[in-house]
Amino acid sequence: MKSKKRFRRSSTNQVVAGVLGGIGEYFDWNANLLRILFVVLCLTPGIGIFCVIGYIILAVIVSVDYGHQPTTAFTKPNNKNQGRKVIHGVEEQDIDDPKRG
Repeated sequence: MKSKKRFRRSSTNQVVAGVLGGIGEYFDWNANLLRILFVVLCLTPGIGIFCVIGYIILAVIVSVDYGHQPTTAFTKPNNKNQGRKVIHGVEEQDIDDPKRG
């Protein structure tokens, strides 16, 4: 069953509020190119203020996608498999092993 795609602010691909990262995730576009285009539009006389106001409105009314929490220095990654790691091809030896030279 295919889930319905919803526009949300990104919690993982954000620089300011995650609006452009959310647009990039929704349309499968590169968010960095959107950011460059946004800066160019903001510096364009006459429409720059509308871009900034639109960004602020979207940052206020669009909810954040909490399904993908970013891992920062203050949060632990949500790994379901946090058991013992297995390293293949390595032999475990005791320190007091008489065979050890």
